[in-house]
Amino acid sequence: DWSSDVCSSDLAGAKSAEEYLSTYKLNRAVRKSGGLIGRKAVPDAAELAQSLMVNNPLKRVNAVDKQAAQEMARFYDTLPAKDPFAHEAYLALSREVAEQMKAIEKAGYRIEFVDTDPYKSSAEMMRDVAENRRLKVYKTAEGQAHPFMTPEENDAFRAVHDFIAHAGGGNQFGPVGEENAYRLHAATLSPEAQLALATETRGQNSWVNFGPNAHLPPSKRPFAAQKARSEEHTSELQSRFGISYA
Repeated sequence: DWSSDVCSSDLAGAKSAEEYLSTYKLNRAVRKSGGLIGRKAVPDAAELAQSLMVNNPLKRVNAVDKQAAQEMARFYDTLPAKDPFAHEAYLALSREVAEQMKAIEKAGYRIEFVDTDPYKSSAEMMRDVAENRRLKVYKTAEGQAHPFMTPEENDAFRAVHDFIAHAGGGNQFGPVGEENAYRLHAATLSPEAQLALATETRGQNSWVNFGPNAHLPPSKRPFAAQKARSEEHTSELQSRFGISYA
C-alpha cells in the first residue's frame, strides 16, 4: 500500500512511471529516516541506506557550529596516531562495513577503485551512481597506511561511506554535507563502530575544514593525518562538540 508512505502531492510532478517510482522511493526513504536523508539523494541508494539504519539517528542539520568545529580540529591535532584501545572499534567498523559493501554489490552496484580522484564534485559522483549504478573510489595510496585497517579495508570504508552517506543521503562534500553524512552512516552502525567512524569522518573533516589550513581553497587543503583514537578520546571530543555520537 503506497498510500501509507507517500501522498499524491509528492508525485504530482512526475513525468513517467520510472520518475514516479523514483520519487516514491526517495520520499519513503526520507520519511522513514526521520528526515536524515536529504531530498537530493539518489533514490535507490537512499532506499538501501534507510534499510541499513539500526538505531535512532541524530537529526539532520543545516549548519555546523564553527567555533565547536575549530575546537574539535585543535583537539584532533593532539590525538595519538595509534591508540591501542581503539583497535576493537576499528575491528567493528571494518566488519560492519564489509557487510554493507555486500549489500551494495547485491543491489547491483559496481565499485571501481582508481588511482586518481575520480570526481570533481559530489554532484558528479551522485550522477554516476544514479545513471550508471557505479561508484568510483580513490583508493588508498602507497605510503598512506592506516593504523588499524588494511588498504583493502580502508578502501571499502571509503566506498561504503560515499555510497550510503553521500549518494544515499544526498550530502555534498562540504562541512554541512560531511556532518550529515556522518550522522546518516552512524545510524547504520553499532555504538562501538561509531567510535571509529567519528575519527574517520567528524574528526578529520573538522581538521580539514576548520583547522590550520582552513584559509586555503578546499582543493589546496592537505588531508588530515590518520588518527585512531580510543573511546576515552572520542568521549572528550563529544563533550567539546556538545553532541552525543552514540
